[in-house]
Amino acid sequence: MKFSCPNCHAAYRIRDIHRKTAKKIKVTCHKCKEIMIVDLRLQKETPSSLTRQSAPKTGKRPETPVTGEALKNRIFRRLTDLPPMPNVVIRAQQVMADPESSLRDLVEVIQMDQALTVNVLRMANSAYYGIPGKVSSVRHAVVLLGQKVLSEVVVMAGVKGLLGSSLEGYNLEAGDLWRHSMAVAMGSKIITERLYPELLDVAFVAGLLHDAGKLMLDAPVLERKDEFDAFMANDGATFLSAETEIFGFDHSEIAAEMCKRWKIPDAITKAIRNHHYPSRSDGDELSYVLHVADYVA
Repeated sequence: MKFSCPNCHAAYRIRDIHRKTAKKIKVTCHKCKEIMIVDLRLQKETPSSLTRQSAPKTGKRPETPVTGEALKNRIFRRLTDLPPMPNVVIRAQQVMADPESSLRDLVEVIQMDQALTVNVLRMANSAYYGIPGKVSSVRHAVVLLGQKVLSEVVVMAGVKGLLGSSLEGYNLEAGDLWRHSMAVAMGSKIITERLYPELLDVAFVAGLLHDAGKLMLDAPVLERKDEFDAFMANDGATFLSAETEIFGFDHSEIAAEMCKRWKIPDAITKAIRNHHYPSRSDGDELSYVLHVADYVA
């Protein structure tokens, strides 16, 4: 169903899927902010199928939702409510990055957290390592897995709870974001193993966290779902372009700020910030790796 804004005449098209799930929807024109009520029961636009929403009796037009820098700053302030990366994860990363640390130091850190201990032992006992069921100590597991795999296991344990939640604004069910993030992480790892082995230590973590910004943008997206639905009805529209058009920025910028709060290394933060537009990264190889892995996943 096609219709146009009665104020600025911007054209829109509603996909059939929306017509099966609702009788009428409210749409805000992303150009002039005119609020329209579209009757989806009619086959085409008619004078009765498209009406303007009446302004409040006070005579004032509905407030325009916050966008741009104002919205970005509001989200950044809300990052203080973001669950912190578990201390054991941060500490384990620090120990692994410290050349003066010993194997005993790492074992002691891992043993401080029951969930992390279980994950490490489960990985060490997987069939991939050839001795399933025979690794019973964290020390043995640490020796068997090696630092690179341990780093991946530690970060996965820290973020799985966050990335496993549902995101209604993005139409993602519980587990969808986690599975996509894991796919990008594995893809990034495979690419770097073959082309950029020096990036192996950071590629997996970058892939795992690349879409974390959606966690903070989900609520604002949901608040303006009508605008997103209207924008996405245009041919060739993507959620990324919708974010930029409606908010003035996208989820990768929010993800980069989250990484800073979590004290993630700068190399990973930069790649996450630029993974949708790696040409803006001044030739950063990890940004291109993430871009390709995300596209394939």
